[in-house]
Amino acid sequence: MILLPPDFTTTKYGVTVRLVTEDDAEFITRLRSDERLGRFIHASNGDVEAQKKWITEYKKRENEGIEYYFIFLKDGIPYGLERIYNIDWTHLSFTSGSWLCEKGTAMEYTLLTLVIAYEIAYDMLGLKINLFDVRKENKKVLRFHRNIMCSHQYAETELDYLFISTQETRKNSKLKKYLGIEE
Repeated sequence: MILLPPDFTTTKYGVTVRLVTEDDAEFITRLRSDERLGRFIHASNGDVEAQKKWITEYKKRENEGIEYYFIFLKDGIPYGLERIYNIDWTHLSFTSGSWLCEKGTAMEYTLLTLVIAYEIAYDMLGLKINLFDVRKENKKVLRFHRNIMCSHQYAETELDYLFISTQETRKNSKLKKYLGIEE
């Protein structure tokens, strides 16, 4: 098991990423409770204090190495969120999700949140398999994962399509080429 330090911060491709703190509760709540941004994720009640309590509990899971919640910043200003959770160190699997970016964020920076989160999961933590879901109504993200990320749908529920992505499919992904990032 590889643990990220509590003060983890890295800068790649002009984006800084760090672990969430209670001070991020207002930003997270604003993004998650936005009607347009939050329509395909678990509902948020817009309560900043409840978000702070959730972060306090999350920090316990972070300390155990089973979940990491990231804030992405451009020029010191937060613009995006992404989580790596359900980490299973026996099978080296995880789930990526809670992917949100501020309205008006340039597509390049939105996509860099995924590139960096996956680099953390696969390259820094040594995880091998990403098992995630996408709401069936979320057509744009479904096309993205199928066509750009080369993820494979393996099942479905009433609400979601279930996908798998691996280090190998990440290598086949067109995302870095699309962004002009060299391997």
